Amino acid sequence: MEKRWQPGDVILMEELITRYAAPLLINVRPQIVVQDTPDLLAVVSMPGMSFMTRDTRGRNALSVDDRIALYLRTAEVGLTDDWYERDGGPTPGAVLTLHPSGEHHSIRLFWRHGWDFRMWYVNMEDPYVRTERGIQTNDHTLDVVITPDFQWSWKDEPEFEALTKAGHIPAELARSVRSEGERMIKRVEARQWPFNQPWPDWRPDPSWVAPQIRDSWAPPVT
Repeated sequence: MEKRWQPGDVILMEELITRYAAPLLINVRPQIVVQDTPDLLAVVSMPGMSFMTRDTRGRNALSVDDRIALYLRTAEVGLTDDWYERDGGPTPGAVLTLHPSGEHHSIRLFWRHGWDFRMWYVNMEDPYVRTERGIQTNDHTLDVVITPDFQWSWKDEPEFEALTKAGHIPAELARSVRSEGERMIKRVEARQWPFNQPWPDWRPDPSWVAPQIRDSWAPPVT
């Protein structure tokens, strides 16, 4: 019988990405378990957490053209940055991630400080895999952003198309990833799960404390 985590347990999420010759580990984040059932694993990144990353510093501040050039270059030579610790999650507020079992995506909910709901975010990725200490995911670059009033838009589409055209994302995989995104857009428009559920009203147990990555993981020695 597969082990289930309990609410409040801290696990590690290892994030791989596929825009290289082989999937490479780029982030390791501690996550607090919210729910773990056969159908759904829900975890949260709390404000104040820290994580380890090899992601290029300042990547999100680049123009689209410069980011495409960076992705194409690193797709050829791999990641060159050393591991470094970052404080805070992907936004100043909490991020709740829903991992439906066996699905080729996860769904994230982002809040600002004060639990002001910011957006839904569909991340196209392989079905998550359980590890001894948590889970492993494999990101496919293309995403869908959904506002609180359910207006959607593609995210990182030019980067995804450039990587596909250059052969760094195989054409068959690219078609599958886009098809998955289109399927999720239809679910948004039809207000199907999870977009018909009160997840934006979710709040954590007040006793939970933001975990620090240095307490549970260190970069491999090279």
